[in-house]
Amino acid sequence: MLLDACVHILFDSTMTNPIHAFANLGKRRAAVALASLQALVLAARRRREFASRRPGTIKIVAQFGVANGIVNGARYQARTLRRLGYEVETIDVTEAVKRPWRRVEATPGGLFVFHCGGPELPLLAWPLREVLASGRSIGYFAWESALPPRGWGLAAPLVDEVWTPSRFAAEALAPVFAAPVLVAPHVVDPLGTPRRWHREAGPLRFLGMADARSSLARKNPLGTIAAFRAAFPREADVRLVMKLKLHDRPGELARLREAAGGDPRIELIAATLPRDEVDALFSAAHVFVSLHRAEGFGLPLLEAMGLGLATVATGWSGNLEFMREDNSLLVRHRLHTGPDEGGVYGTVTWAEPDLADAAARMRQLYEDPALLHRLIERGWRDCRVETQLRAFQAGVAASRALGAAALRANDPGPLAQAPAAAKLAPVRSAS
Repeated sequence: MLLDACVHILFDSTMTNPIHAFANLGKRRAAVALASLQALVLAARRRREFASRRPGTIKIVAQFGVANGIVNGARYQARTLRRLGYEVETIDVTEAVKRPWRRVEATPGGLFVFHCGGPELPLLAWPLREVLASGRSIGYFAWESALPPRGWGLAAPLVDEVWTPSRFAAEALAPVFAAPVLVAPHVVDPLGTPRRWHREAGPLRFLGMADARSSLARKNPLGTIAAFRAAFPREADVRLVMKLKLHDRPGELARLREAAGGDPRIELIAATLPRDEVDALFSAAHVFVSLHRAEGFGLPLLEAMGLGLATVATGWSGNLEFMREDNSLLVRHRLHTGPDEGGVYGTVTWAEPDLADAAARMRQLYEDPALLHRLIERGWRDCRVETQLRAFQAGVAASRALGAAALRANDPGPLAQAPAAAKLAPVRSAS
């Protein structure tokens, strides 16, 4: 195919020619142009081969070689669908995205579920171009602003449905897609047990996380540090660990260190850690704090609840899919619209958390261990797998793509036969 030849010339790092040099100088523009070309070809092929679609396995497609929340969510979803009795494959396109002329083998038919951002979907779908039109496609997207995303139209002609983890994200995405938009929350394994903290046993440990690729302005680690220091100006028996992915941004690390002010109770971990070391951070903590300005879902918060931690978080956006006043401490906020200072999202509508209220909430857990333990117990109970599975099933109950394309490996039993539908009605149904 002509497009295959073009991308080979443009992106083969072993070739030295003016076109390749130009691509290196303008990689971002080249990537956008490539995604646009790929989307056009894939959309035409979907229309041409529509009649060839047939049932088959569910393929969860992601860049599994990358460590981030999107990939964690993809792994959780594969496990969830297997629990519900579906035949599920996972397809790693990490290397193929870097080398777009490559093809990735997959069984034809069924359902392709792409875990990525909307603009990246053509890049993830392209390696599967030989089999993609034989099945149906779902984009599993999150979005972290009340305003609809710009530049996501590339994905619209490539999906039969959009799934998203929260109603907050669904309401922002619905104006972008003509396809049905369904809320399918993440399902995590609560592998921990409820924590206990007693003053004589050691310090009360708070944990926060932020990834610069997701915009430090949105994740707001500076706010978490400021709230911690305001809550505990002198107390020696408290700790804050901030797990950070800064991706070679020394200026950001300097800002965070300045905010910490040399406080020996605050530890900044600026590194990419393997999952077992991240789990160890959860295991050592009692409280997870997220003073975000927006979350598409807030997967680390749900993981923390399932692992037996109390949670303190901004009371707005996707985390309200599973956080309530009776299982968390939700921080007051005000909404504002303006530019993302991190340069990731453009113009956004976000929350500005009230740091004085956040400090008071953190202090409350320190002064009232009984409240701490009640919130831990309630959050942990709310993360029972059966409860989470029912929420997921309720969200995808209206999915025509899932019903038409996906084969079941076994009878999943009574849980899947009677989903507890309630608040997770589709934002836009397939009717």
